[in-house]
Amino acid sequence: MVINTFKEYGTYSVEGNIMTLINGEDKQYYKVGENTLTALNQDKQAITGELADHYILHKK
Repeated sequence: MVINTFKEYGTYSVEGNIMTLINGEDKQYYKVGENTLTALNQDKQAITGELADHYILHKK
């Protein structure tokens, strides 16, 4: 299992269970779950396919 660490700086907002990270003009969307954040695409939809599990961040 490969574990990567990364940091993002900027501001965020939460509306319902969707968190938006804003870094300049770049926006990233995440669905907030119990002890998880799931990365969403620019249409705020879940990422699908073989690598979908790699887009889920788990709280340590």
